[in-house]
Amino acid sequence: MKCGDKILSEDFVSLMKESLGERDASLLFSSLEEGEDVVSVRLNPFKSLLSPDGFLNECASKIFGANLDCHVKWCQSGFYLKKRVSFTTDPYFHCGAYYVQDASSMFPEIIKGFISVYKDNTSKNATSDLSANVSANEKLSGIKLLDLCAAPGGKSTHLASMLDDSSLLVSNEAIKKRVLPLMDNVAKWGCSNVLVTNNYPCAFGKLQGYFDVILADVPCSGEGMFRKSMEAIDGWSLKAVSDCAEKQRQIVSDAWPALKEGGIFIYSTCTYNHYEDSDNVNFICNSLGAELLDIRKFVPGAVRGDGQFYAVLRKFGVSSQSVVSVKTGTKRYNDKKSKKGGKQTVGRIISACNYLGDRYLYVQKENGFIKAYPKNLADDILCLEGKLNVAASGIVVATAKGKDLIPYSDLALCNDFENAKYSGGAKTGERLFPVKEVSKEEALQFLTKRPLFLPQMPPGYIFLTYNGLGLGFVKNLGNRTNNLLLSGRAIHNTNLVDL
Repeated sequence: MKCGDKILSEDFVSLMKESLGERDASLLFSSLEEGEDVVSVRLNPFKSLLSPDGFLNECASKIFGANLDCHVKWCQSGFYLKKRVSFTTDPYFHCGAYYVQDASSMFPEIIKGFISVYKDNTSKNATSDLSANVSANEKLSGIKLLDLCAAPGGKSTHLASMLDDSSLLVSNEAIKKRVLPLMDNVAKWGCSNVLVTNNYPCAFGKLQGYFDVILADVPCSGEGMFRKSMEAIDGWSLKAVSDCAEKQRQIVSDAWPALKEGGIFIYSTCTYNHYEDSDNVNFICNSLGAELLDIRKFVPGAVRGDGQFYAVLRKFGVSSQSVVSVKTGTKRYNDKKSKKGGKQTVGRIISACNYLGDRYLYVQKENGFIKAYPKNLADDILCLEGKLNVAASGIVVATAKGKDLIPYSDLALCNDFENAKYSGGAKTGERLFPVKEVSKEEALQFLTKRPLFLPQMPPGYIFLTYNGLGLGFVKNLGNRTNNLLLSGRAIHNTNLVDL
């Protein structure tokens, strides 16, 4: 049995037959031998290009043209492409118009119904249908959700698409080097109700009963990555599977106290073996206290996509838990706390850069960053900033340099900035920045940090858009421009870009 040029081990073949049964194992082996490159993307429903709701097919066609294949049947915003293209050189990608993601990983829409009605079914004897159908356009309201192992951000951006602005998403990644790509992908998605954190799962134990929903897409032995990575094949062994299964149980156990009684826990892997999948689900049910609501395994050959497993569980703990208090109050926004006391500087409230409108609270941090927090979530966000290692929160709208306010890259990508048509300044309807709609060539010049020449534009800060979507800012000096794109988001391999 082979996958590409690699011979699959007898242990792997035997375990797949044991875990999947002869039929699905045969489909998997055939898929691995054929090595089909399945390419799929998920559109961002918040971007103005994709409005009004219901025109996703039209928008996908506009972005991908003749390369668009067909719809992912379990995800309204998911689409297959006929072939892989250079996403790095597509300005739409850098504007956050879509996310490149395996179709099997687009399962959050399937389980949306469980999340939407769980609050009405907190009794263990509840009999109502927890899998009630929910419209793909209907947003989840008032939910506190933790994506525990979030990098690079596929499921977090999908979950963010499902939440309204009264819900809060904490997108966590324990491995520090993976946090920056997660931050970038969340920023491109443009939502202000997402926090990116860098904590080990045990750090969430102190937030007892805080989250309504936890998604744990746990690190695994990577059987679903075999078609994409020869290293995944080389690194697979029965011992690696056993070690991963044990680590997964520890991760879930560490985070379990943070889930409310009656809350929804989504356990997922990109594996097929029962040790990491169904056996660990049994552990959660029997040792931690939960009931299984739904379970599904995506097997290549049976579905068009790579491997994915998920289980939806509802928590019923063996002991009562307290709910963490987040009563911070406006009067505490200016508090300064030393690190020894667990304190940190919150910052000072300002009103000088009302870039996103009056529903935001603007706070200037000691490092000069000016952040905009949704007022309805500010207490929760600022409380979590004091309890967790937060890498990104709210929207960084500007940096203060003397009397000058320099617009920040994340502001250009923020959905509220874009949807407000850049208004909210001194006068209603007045544009905060002159807007320059750029061509693809100009967009790539900007994305590679090459200078733009904008003689027809006024001096000062210019907001660049690409087909109506926010791209970034430059400062026009007349004979040249200063590029304000964050260096880490630039296309550094300019050989990819044909100008």
